[in-house]
Amino acid sequence: MPSVLAEVRQEYAPEVEKAIMEAVHSALRECFKIMPGDRNVRLLVHEPHRFECPPDREKPEF
Repeated sequence: MPSVLAEVRQEYAPEVEKAIMEAVHSALRECFKIMPGDRNVRLLVHEPHRFECPPDREKPEF
C-alpha cells in the first residue's frame, strides 16, 4: 500500500482538501495500478511561518 503525505502552507475548505487527496489517489491508481480501496493519503497543513520556501517565490502558496 503506497503512503503519501502532501504538505501545504495554507488552509483550504474541507471539500478542496478532499479533492486534493482524491486527485493524489487517482494519480497513484493510474500510474501504479493500485486498487481503489488501497488508500493512504494524508494532507498536512502548516502555518506559513513554519514552512519555508525558496526566497524567490513571491506567492509560495500558489
